[in-house]
Formats: sequence, C-alpha cells, structure tokens
Amino acid sequence: MVLALGLMVVPAVVSAQLEIGLDGGFTYSDVDGATDATIGFSVPTSGARVAFAAGEQLLIETRLGLDWQKEGDASGSLLSLLPGVNFLVNEQVYVRGEAGLSRFSFDDGVNPSASGTQYIFGAAVGMRRALGTGALLRLEAGVDKALENTGDGIPSSLDMHATIGVSAVIN
Repeated sequence: MVLALGLMVVPAVVSAQLEIGLDGGFTYSDVDGATDATIGFSVPTSGARVAFAAGEQLLIETRLGLDWQKEGDASGSLLSLLPGVNFLVNEQVYVRGEAGLSRFSFDDGVNPSASGTQYIFGAAVGMRRALGTGALLRLEAGVDKALENTGDGIPSSLDMHATIGVSAVIN
C-alpha cells in the first residue's frame, strides 16, 4: 500500500507501461554443506513479476514470491522480495541485476519455531517477445547467490534457473 501511494506521487511512473507476469521452469540449487544439490520444476514458479518502464531501455522489476506449506502440525512459510533493473539491450534481449531478501519461518509443531532472513543478489539474461497486443513471452536464464546468515544458521546457496513466462502489458 505504501509503495502504491508512493508511485502515485510520481506521475511519470504512474503513466509508465506496467508489466505483470508469471514464470515456470527449472531450478538448480546447491546449498553449502548439503550432500546433494536439488533440481526442481514448477509451473508457475512460487512468485510473480511486476515491472514498469523507467525509460526507453530500463525496466524496474520486482519479483515477489510467497510460499506456505502445512502438513499435520508442521508448517512453513517463505517470503521473497527481489527488486531489480532490466536493461534492454535491444527490442528483445535484456540483462537483469537484482538484490533482495528472503524471509522464512518453520514450525514443526513440537519444537520452538525457527525463522531467518537471507540476503540475495543475482543476474540474468533473457528475451522478451510480443504475443500480439498486450502480452509478452519471456525466456530467462539466471543465477542467484543467497548469502550465509550465521546468526540464524542459514548456509549460503547458489541457485540457477531457466524459465519461460507470460506477461500482461498495461499501457
């Protein structure tokens, strides 16, 4: 709500093209200290993208992820917020830089609950292609590095992704 009110103050931002999208694809995650890396596939991924044009070659884009799981007395949640900048190399190709955080909590129903925050930064390269009027197809490959949080006992990880997505474009 605060973000929406802040955007209303800046007329150029409010009148800018808005892009809202969902992605699906593969992920590879290598957590420090873990025996094996994990490979995942999800459609859609656990989040959405919202972007607005900040010039002819820049998009300000935020990825927001929300996960919640419950089994018996155990439950867990994850909130990820990754603001970034997409630089349009040409009409179709872009490079992306991002930095943000993930906040998790877990309660097994028996022991005291655990929670923690992890800072993340990453980069990606992708392609945007028009699907008629008001829609885009996106292909992206990228890498994210989650930093170790020794205070909360969270190891660092390296995550790679290859996604395909669809965006609605609102002018």
